[in-house]
Amino acid sequence: MTQELNVLIIEDNKDDALLTTRALREMGQNVRFNRVDTEIALREALHAQKWDLIICDYALPRFNGLVALKIIRELIGDIPFILLSGTIGEEAAAAAVKAGANDYVMKGNLSRLVPAAQRELRDAGMRADHLRSQQAIREIDERNRAIITAAADGILTFDSHGMIDSINPAAERIFGYPASEVVGNCLSVLIPDWLEVVTSCTTLDSLEEIEPQIACEGNNGFRESVGQHRNGTQVPIEVAVSKIRFGEKGLFTAILHDLTKRKADERQIRLQLERISALRAIDVAITGSFDLRVTLSIVLDQVVNLLGVDASDILLFDETSGELICAAVRGFLTDAVRRSRLRLGQGLAGKAASMRRMVESANLATDPIFSRPSMVSTEGFVSYCALPLVAKGQIQGVLEVFHRDSRVFDADWCGYFEVLGGQAAIAIDSAMMFESLQKQNAELTIAYDVTIEGWARALDLRDKETEGHSRRVSELTVQLAREFGIPDKEIVHIRRGALLHDIGKLGVPDNVLRKPGPLTDDEWVIMRKHPQYAYEWLCPVEFLKRALEIPLCHHEKWDGSGYPQGLAGEAIPLPARLFAIVDVWDALTSDRPYRAACTAEKTLEHLQSQSGVHFDPSIVETFVRLIRSEAEADDGKIGEAA
Repeated sequence: MTQELNVLIIEDNKDDALLTTRALREMGQNVRFNRVDTEIALREALHAQKWDLIICDYALPRFNGLVALKIIRELIGDIPFILLSGTIGEEAAAAAVKAGANDYVMKGNLSRLVPAAQRELRDAGMRADHLRSQQAIREIDERNRAIITAAADGILTFDSHGMIDSINPAAERIFGYPASEVVGNCLSVLIPDWLEVVTSCTTLDSLEEIEPQIACEGNNGFRESVGQHRNGTQVPIEVAVSKIRFGEKGLFTAILHDLTKRKADERQIRLQLERISALRAIDVAITGSFDLRVTLSIVLDQVVNLLGVDASDILLFDETSGELICAAVRGFLTDAVRRSRLRLGQGLAGKAASMRRMVESANLATDPIFSRPSMVSTEGFVSYCALPLVAKGQIQGVLEVFHRDSRVFDADWCGYFEVLGGQAAIAIDSAMMFESLQKQNAELTIAYDVTIEGWARALDLRDKETEGHSRRVSELTVQLAREFGIPDKEIVHIRRGALLHDIGKLGVPDNVLRKPGPLTDDEWVIMRKHPQYAYEWLCPVEFLKRALEIPLCHHEKWDGSGYPQGLAGEAIPLPARLFAIVDVWDALTSDRPYRAACTAEKTLEHLQSQSGVHFDPSIVETFVRLIRSEAEADDGKIGEAA
């Protein structure tokens, strides 16, 4: 398709205009033209549509070509403009070209019009392309400047000598410097630790050589550094450097992240982890130890370390005296605080306890309520905070902290202080409860043992022949058990078993138990049931289950001929084997209505004769040695009776 060409002809002669049009059609294009011959018509035509080419007669009746050229340049700017003239001198032609005409053609030589028009159209297209390119470049530059200006990260450029070329607003905010104060200065003004690296570079190539040193591997080219703020403070930053080039000019771009918030967040996270670890340590102390001193020591360590105070103590509330008494301290220079005894409502600590709320003081020296002035004069404390320790609605004490400088306790600090105080209150309550339970358990254990001893005395009273027997055999069995290294926690059960060894005889009828003569076979069957009776009666009592071995098995014999189960050797429980020899010893060395007590020496001979038959040989040997050593310690010989 032939391109359409819109041509505006400024000509007062219609014939000359027609000739001009015919000449242009030789360009092989579909030429559409309009002719005007006045300034008003020219202006209207310029506003009516877009023109590709303007051909203007130099001399017009009402205005000339130079005036037309001026109007055209004012209204539409750059457009191919060719002057036509029948008679124009060189000076006039030069003036026209100087005024902005692209060319001029004599009317007598219209053959030049087509080449001139083609050339000017081509040049105009090139100028338009150039203008569009320049506009695109300007738009890109403006967009880039807008992006850099609006960027949240700092961006700066510097040359191979480390001299700052540009800096964006974000970088201005990071360092506190306006661009006017740093552009042209060395980068070390903003990043001191780059001074040696950057200033050692004298060429772009040398800076490229050290570029890997300023790019942290594995971190997308970023490395952490420290910037210098205008106010003198340090700013943690993260920096990435890349190379750019503007023609022959080589620059480096530094992208800067302000790490202030991230570092603050990291510190907060570390603090929270430390606080969680501290609470965990206190929890472990509470669950792992009921020693209140150990728990309070751990609490105070965490208070001093994590709350950043100089000293701390815990005052425990004594219900008997109604006073707060110092129980644990940390960080004090003297022992004066250990003598602290405050009534509820007395001083800041007493006020905190009575009002059950945190009490603070910014200056202890001028605080009229603080009741321990020596803490100021000798310790130099300035600020103070006291927290009541409350558990299950009961006041347990007061946690105090002291600082030797003026300090404001913010909400975060107070919140964690209350958490630590809550843990301390729980620890105190748990320890107190455990102590109370221990006391109750001890009292209950004593009551159990007194009851067992009462049962044993009742048995002895029932059988007058064996009065005092249970007490004696229990004491000697305990002594023998210690010779075998049995721990005290097991010996307590051995003692109870020894006291209750004949409890089953309560099930034996008096006519059998107290029969003065030998028992019949049937009576022996009844008598030999008393170990089983003892087991059945005592087994349901959880407290006595570990003491059952002696009541059940003390009549078993080493050779298996005993009763009730016919056990032999080490199948017989050790406590029962220990008790068996003590039981026989006491029986033979005690007076009976039907016989006098045997001498100790004869009794020992009898026991030795039963070694491996009735008794465990190793126990016989140890028992004999024990009896002889005690006799020697008393009077150098074994008495006639024990």
